[in-house]
Amino acid sequence: MGFFDLWKVSGITTDYSKMSEPFYWLAVLVDSNDYESVENESIDVANSYIAMNNKFDLFFDSGIKKEKDNAVIFLVFLASYLLGKDREAWNWQRVRHLSQGLYESMVKSPAHFLHYNTPIINQIKNDLAIFLSEVQ
Repeated sequence: MGFFDLWKVSGITTDYSKMSEPFYWLAVLVDSNDYESVENESIDVANSYIAMNNKFDLFFDSGIKKEKDNAVIFLVFLASYLLGKDREAWNWQRVRHLSQGLYESMVKSPAHFLHYNTPIINQIKNDLAIFLSEVQ
């Protein structure tokens, strides 16, 4: 993958990384298992993550090019969530860097990307389904 391929998505990764902090805090909340005072915003963020995960799957499974931007947005949300799960300090530049690395991996070697990231993505989806079932 060349510089220009990454440059094409850098605007998306930059813009959405700056707005991705709620996904970071969602990961912290889900990992805490303390759902006594969950706000509606956390439920909305979890539902948004799952919806974008579905759009990512649509792009990856079918190759529908118009879903590429949504796939990139999902990778940003995933990167922010992973930072929260790892308890790293939230930083939009770090989210952007991680999401661009995920994108590069996805484009360069889809089989490698799937092998290493699908279990993580599926585990997060399962964790969020459990979270939503307990708070709704």
